[in-house]
Amino acid sequence: MKIAVIGSNSFLAKEIIKSKFFEKENFILYGINNENLSPEFVYFKYPETNISFEDLLKTDAIIYCAGAGIQSNLNEDIELLYELNTFFPIRLLNFLNKKSYKGKTITFGSYFEIGENDSDLAFNEDMILKSDNKIELDYTKTKKLLSTYISINKLNFPHFHLFLSTIYSKTESENRLIPYVIDKIKTNQNLEFTKGLQVRQYLHTSDLVRCIKLIFENNDIESGFYNVAPDESYSVKEIVQFIFKALNKPLDENCFNKIKGRDDTMKVLKMNNSKIKNLGFKTEIDIETGIKMYL
Repeated sequence: MKIAVIGSNSFLAKEIIKSKFFEKENFILYGINNENLSPEFVYFKYPETNISFEDLLKTDAIIYCAGAGIQSNLNEDIELLYELNTFFPIRLLNFLNKKSYKGKTITFGSYFEIGENDSDLAFNEDMILKSDNKIELDYTKTKKLLSTYISINKLNFPHFHLFLSTIYSKTESENRLIPYVIDKIKTNQNLEFTKGLQVRQYLHTSDLVRCIKLIFENNDIESGFYNVAPDESYSVKEIVQFIFKALNKPLDENCFNKIKGRDDTMKVLKMNNSKIKNLGFKTEIDIETGIKMYL
């Protein structure tokens, strides 16, 4: 199986490429450098370079991992967000549709597309697509646009759009919650958080990769939208408490309610995962185990 990974230097892509579930020789990587040492690599840095869509017709599967705006601290250009997250993948899907591509494709959405929400409700796929809750972040708007486009266009090849909860593993950016907290504790630095009441689902990347493997290997799975998330959800405050517990350190509760987060208005983000579970998928790594893997 020949798998094209577009955006091969992203956090998610690197987790897929290094996974024990796939052979490195099966990949054609499109990225800014060949840090993954793939035998087949194509330099791709948008908009400096582009991709030959014709070459992609020779593959058995395509995973679109390119994106921008995921990390707010990078302050990426808003036009780049819309190009990489929305319009480029739309052009790709249109081309593959026109050429009657025979392989499978995977793109990714986000449960941030639920928008501002304080209801303790687990949204299914259709509810996420139809949600008209307010969305402020441009990153989320770009993901919402892509999801909407896919929902109103019939593709004539197997395509899977996966709504993801918060993904994590020890190789993620040091600026994200878990590695940030661990580093601050280990270096005896002060910690400041929001109220920590935001409720989220945390999906270990190895579980996500197993889901992708399931989709590639099972030809009976129908194209469509799938929520990929664990059953459990936790507040940010609970995650911080888990980290302190794993490090056997006392937690000063006064560190909360010190700053304002960019997703404070999205108080609860939960997805109903019954559709993907009905295909035989379930997560294997719970959050406390996942945190210990950082240590």
